[in-house]
Amino acid sequence: MNIFAKLLGMMGICYAVIFQTGYVDNFQVWQKENVLYTGTDIGRSSTQTIYFLETFPCVPQVFITTKFIDLETGPYQEYKFEITSITQSWFSVTITSQASLKIYGIEFRYYAMCDKRFQVFTFFNMKSPFNQNPKIYHNNPNYVVGIASMTSIGYEGSFEYTFDVAQITTSFCELKLYVSSSIKQFGGQLLLGTKEAFYYLPEIPFPAEVSDFKYKDGWEGSKLFTIYTRMKYSEGDNLRVRFAKNLQINSDESNDPNDNGFIANVWYTSRLDYANFRYGAIRQNLQIGYYQPFKLTNLLITKIFDNQFSNTHSLSIKELNFETIATTLSPVIIDLNPTIDTLTITYQYLCQVGKTLKIKMLKETCNSNSLQTTTIVCSSKFKYLKIYSVFKVIKPQYSTLNIRIDTQEVNILQSYLDYQYIDQDIAIFEQF
Repeated sequence: MNIFAKLLGMMGICYAVIFQTGYVDNFQVWQKENVLYTGTDIGRSSTQTIYFLETFPCVPQVFITTKFIDLETGPYQEYKFEITSITQSWFSVTITSQASLKIYGIEFRYYAMCDKRFQVFTFFNMKSPFNQNPKIYHNNPNYVVGIASMTSIGYEGSFEYTFDVAQITTSFCELKLYVSSSIKQFGGQLLLGTKEAFYYLPEIPFPAEVSDFKYKDGWEGSKLFTIYTRMKYSEGDNLRVRFAKNLQINSDESNDPNDNGFIANVWYTSRLDYANFRYGAIRQNLQIGYYQPFKLTNLLITKIFDNQFSNTHSLSIKELNFETIATTLSPVIIDLNPTIDTLTITYQYLCQVGKTLKIKMLKETCNSNSLQTTTIVCSSKFKYLKIYSVFKVIKPQYSTLNIRIDTQEVNILQSYLDYQYIDQDIAIFEQF
């Protein structure tokens, strides 16, 4: 199967839920009959199921940001956090206590995404945390932003940690991770995204009050996120740290911080030597106004005989000044300028004598399975087919074009969308 594949960055084909977020306080167990608070057995656990408001069209990725930690002080304290299952309608979380001490409460916000402009990497409950700057490799060269979020910790007495993103390249993300020797278990997640997925601001020390939060221009309607980046705690008081609503601005007494203003602090008898955090915005309306599908408007197929052309593929895209001739083609990543609304693609393809080339054209709607079909029989009178096609988009799109020809299998030329959960066939050229 030869695949001329992945004209990426074309969304908006059908409406579907691709992003949801919610605040979870199911593990706020103080004065409740919950084993995390009432029990003393090591290894006791509590599992909660969190339902999405709407069903996703795929099994989403889920990213967690911890908002509220309230742990009893003692010689050893630990809680483990794990997402144990994810479906299109819900996900489940298990928190386990590895100490006889009480857990008064854990609260967090989740971000669930069916969108390949995000990628979540998980490091739950590491028993021997890597105390270095590890590199996390990815396969999307368009990732330019990343945030690291602590999800669990186990420590003897006092502790200190740093968990942040050091740098992102086209192939890996380097984490900034330091944990003191007193930390025996550490868990977290890493979220990578493209430039339009999310942004964050520089570190801020605790305590802090953000009372006039405003999104950047063009990011209205996004969702706030907050993460701890570093913390130093001395044994003697309960560990109580939180992001919460600023009640002077918000009358609702829920702890859930929001973009009307929030605070980051410790409370009651707790104290920290220091703590830092970041905050920013995750775009939740990526499917609106950013990606639009191309539609095929012109197609011309020419039979040619050229003994001088010794390669299997010839591909050019006029608007991108892109041209390549090769026996095999490697993936090519090109950023599209938002002003581009036309792609003129010319593809020259080896047609084997005696084979039949079937050309199936673009679906008219995302719910349609019908494709316009043209069949050509390859003969000795011509050697190559030259396929000239013009795709137009009504609205500007912000995207990336990924062109891949895969010679692992033989003789299929296919264009389809693969930038998030929707795959839309543009054209299929099949030789058999």
